[in-house]
Amino acid sequence: MQRFGDITIRALEDDDVAKVQPYFDNLSPATRSKYHPYKFTAADIATIARQLHADTSAHVGAFCDDGGGERMVGHVWYSHEGGYGNPGLGIGIVDDFQGRGIGQRLMSEIDAVARKRGERRIELSCYPDNLQALRVYSKAGYRIVSRAREGGQICMVREFADAVLIPSCGIRTS
Repeated sequence: MQRFGDITIRALEDDDVAKVQPYFDNLSPATRSKYHPYKFTAADIATIARQLHADTSAHVGAFCDDGGGERMVGHVWYSHEGGYGNPGLGIGIVDDFQGRGIGQRLMSEIDAVARKRGERRIELSCYPDNLQALRVYSKAGYRIVSRAREGGQICMVREFADAVLIPSCGIRTS
């Protein structure tokens, strides 16, 4: 768990599942359009709840308690369920909390979880016009390896090993 200012960064727990729908509801349409794979439904919340107990997934939240109780204002996850061969990653921050370093803190925490679990790499897709996200990902050590994803998305990878094959992107790195 990390705490800075009025924000706490920690792994999601069962009690946090009830905070996911209000978090989804507070995301702007622009943020929602770039935060995949969620459709922001009860089924997505059920998937998150199930993944909290899976060794193949991790969910970390940013929480704020401004006197009205703790609420989730950011979320990062990785999961092997995407079908890409490497775990995929997604992150979203409520607009009013963007630009405060929360994305960097979430990325740092999810990287620590991934390393502890022995992951060799994590990958993500990002729209090329999402410059704020590209900056966060680059600062966290992700690098562009392909521009061949659906919808013109960029494939980025964070490696935790020296020489690995990235099957979903079709690229070998060293």
